[in-house]
Amino acid sequence: PLEARSGHYIMSYGLTGAGKTALQSFLTYYLTHMGPFTTTPVFLPDQSTQAWEPQALINHWTEAWRKGRFPSRNSAAEDDIRELRLRIVPKEGVRTPLEFGFLEAGGELMRKVVVEPGHDPEMVHTLRAYFSNPNVDLILMLLVDPEQLLLSDVLFDNLLTHPDINFPGLRERISLGILISKPETALRQLKEENPGMAHYPALRGDLCEDYLQAFAPRTFRLLEDWPNQSRVGIMTLHLGELVELDSTAEQ
Repeated sequence: PLEARSGHYIMSYGLTGAGKTALQSFLTYYLTHMGPFTTTPVFLPDQSTQAWEPQALINHWTEAWRKGRFPSRNSAAEDDIRELRLRIVPKEGVRTPLEFGFLEAGGELMRKVVVEPGHDPEMVHTLRAYFSNPNVDLILMLLVDPEQLLLSDVLFDNLLTHPDINFPGLRERISLGILISKPETALRQLKEENPGMAHYPALRGDLCEDYLQAFAPRTFRLLEDWPNQSRVGIMTLHLGELVELDSTAEQ
């Protein structure tokens, strides 16, 4: 059962289009094809309803990246969270194996934690199981989408308000990462808001915090108030330039 699971997990959390699947698929491609590691997927067919689905997922991601395409977005069912576990062994130095997993829920599923008039927040059983399990070493990765700032800000605030009530002490034992996707768009927004920053060529360093404070103040407060500041981080997620392909061209 999920409640008995242990190990290291990265949970990517953000709205549809923020880059969750792109992030996980590229990291997986790097670990399995490029990095100085021996990486193999971990299958738990007797413990997971997803059985051999992780291998099919890696096959799909590999084909997409080789063709220079972004993999298709997660279409997880409303009551499900997709899990992919990898076993990584460095080829040099200390060759101690490490297992960790990616967790991802679809963007629409994430919206259920947002409180609205007449609607109490909902958290699917799978997510509750991971949050309530003290043996899971979890990094919660929030993906800020500059094109969906207001809803992203509300989403992250509501997500962590709910666990504070239902899972006391959660913030003390998990790590928080914040990724600003589409950093070129974010930098343009920041320069328009503050012309004094017009000379900055890229969104990096303290500018990331400046951006959050100006455009996602609730998310900035989460970062600033995190109990253990050694377990927080903020950076950008650059996904490259998009090019429209002729759908009739041979792939």
